[in-house]
Amino acid sequence: MKIATYLAPIFIGVLVVPSPASADACDILAGKAAPSCRAKATSMGGTILGNWIRTKPETATQPSLGKKGYFSSAMTPAVGTLGVPNYGNLRLSISCFIGERAMNLEALPYMLGFANGNHKVFDLTFKIDSKPEFTETWSLDLKRTELQAPIGSRLATSLQGARDLVITTEGVVGRKSPVGYVFKVEGFDKVNSLLCE
Repeated sequence: MKIATYLAPIFIGVLVVPSPASADACDILAGKAAPSCRAKATSMGGTILGNWIRTKPETATQPSLGKKGYFSSAMTPAVGTLGVPNYGNLRLSISCFIGERAMNLEALPYMLGFANGNHKVFDLTFKIDSKPEFTETWSLDLKRTELQAPIGSRLATSLQGARDLVITTEGVVGRKSPVGYVFKVEGFDKVNSLLCE
């Protein structure tokens, strides 16, 4: 009797969750409304490549540098969070402006308030598939509510051929419990190869 009780929830979970092989960015973002998400992305000139949505490339201006040129970006939504409530689909993005790549990570809500101990940078540890993990220090941009990769970040190179990415950081000051993000990153190779074209 107890075996049936334990098997039923597992079986239901398998039926509801799309298989990783067939899921894409819109499945993660919109669930049952994924077809609408795909249609909207396509109508706006975007492309879905695995678990990434690439926006339509355009000409952009960066006022702080006084530069104008080609801009393209792509993002993948988190499939979950670690140690904090799931606040929706936090995003990891990669962009290219005039041939220069940049990566950004949407900040967890605690990072934006007093609970972060007034940190302006966060040490992020990256675990990609079965590769050795590595740590980088990413700066917090409060205005854009995101963490920005340092120049020379290893993340884009390390994501080549990857499927799973887990990012962790220290978490709320004083709690000594890591928090983080979980991403499915299939499709990154294709996105990265098209980004600066």
